[in-house]
Amino acid sequence: MIDKQSTSAESDNLSEFEKKLIKSLKCSGYMFPETDDEIKAFDTRFATEIEFFSNSLPDPLELLAKGRIEKEWIFNNEVDDSVKENLAQAAREGKKIPDAIKRKMTDDRKGTEKK
Repeated sequence: MIDKQSTSAESDNLSEFEKKLIKSLKCSGYMFPETDDEIKAFDTRFATEIEFFSNSLPDPLELLAKGRIEKEWIFNNEVDDSVKENLAQAAREGKKIPDAIKRKMTDDRKGTEKK
């Protein structure tokens, strides 16, 4: 709800030009219209657009009558090996893994697979 006192107090500090500019912006749809006159001017200026969009939108009561639609989300948690390799290389800042570290990684992997 708009506070009429603060709106009128603010408009008292504005010049006549600023008041006309604000009213024009509200009637043109660039600012939210607040008064009945501004809303009527907005409706008159945009009557064809309002009619076009209201006719092109589905009836909200029909949408509500359908009930809640549950969306089934499908997530693919599998990561492509090439993506893993690229991410690993990015983590190493593009550097290759030294052979000693590769051997240690292979030994560690074999050790965990035996358990």
